[in-house]
Amino acid sequence: MLRPDGRNAAAVAWPLGLLVFWGMAWTAALGSARAGPTRDAVADALDGLVSPLLVPVSFLLVFRLGRAAVRFWDARAAVGRVVEKSRVLMSTAAAGMAGAGWGGNNVPGDGGGGILDDMGRWTCAFPIAVKNYLRPVPAEGGLKRRLEIGPLLTEAEAEEVLRTDSDAHIGPIAVLDRLRRLVWEGCHGSRDPDRLHAALYLRLSEHLDSLTGAWGACERINGTPLPKVYVMHLRTFLVLYLIMYQIEAAATHGWSATPATVATCWGLLGIEAAAVECERPFRCQSNHLPLGKVCIVTARNVAQTLRGAGRDG
Repeated sequence: MLRPDGRNAAAVAWPLGLLVFWGMAWTAALGSARAGPTRDAVADALDGLVSPLLVPVSFLLVFRLGRAAVRFWDARAAVGRVVEKSRVLMSTAAAGMAGAGWGGNNVPGDGGGGILDDMGRWTCAFPIAVKNYLRPVPAEGGLKRRLEIGPLLTEAEAEEVLRTDSDAHIGPIAVLDRLRRLVWEGCHGSRDPDRLHAALYLRLSEHLDSLTGAWGACERINGTPLPKVYVMHLRTFLVLYLIMYQIEAAATHGWSATPATVATCWGLLGIEAAAVECERPFRCQSNHLPLGKVCIVTARNVAQTLRGAGRDG
């Protein structure tokens, strides 16, 4: 309860400070006498105006936070599908391509290894490309991201994945295109392809389609927050309610109401701040999804599959 981290304090601090100053100014202006005529007149005037606002504000806040929580859960499920389908893709490819008789198995790929090795490299690169797409950084952050990839890709391949001009080049699409070509070569590269090759190709293509859909779900969530008109309407009513509530509390209870008004403002503003924090779950803060961990988990899973297929992880 007392931990300050993870509360999106930056979104609460300045409106809370202004509201506290507003309330203290009204308390000082109305004087310290509880039964003064000015106090009674203000309290009577606001008595029937403040309470009715609490109901619509409460409903708006509940809906806002609920929608943000749904978006966060959907994003978590989509990221989980990226890991899941990466595992299934490599496991299926290893089982089908590593056996004898699959001519495409030993065909060298762009990285100097076999097709199965290249599929593993590009499968590991896919969550990295998705992470970079969802968390764009300025050009000066490119060096750090290149170090994250390490020897997984060559310099030319890494440049293809890390390009940031999203209008002309999208990293995840480049990775998916590579994987689809490798799947085709692995399944139809033999001299005598048969129905098993075709069945494997269809199965792997389905897994790639699922990977594409999982990335698309992340993209939609990241690019379509709650409509601005709803957010603006909520914040207008919320601030209006808190302003009037501060005046009524100052007129009715004087300085003794200050701790309660501060706690109320902090609580209601915190709900809105929590919704803002959960609405965009792919940013790099304490409440957001650990996309870097997703990349590490995928790489470890792929390495295990390749070792099981008789390859170096």
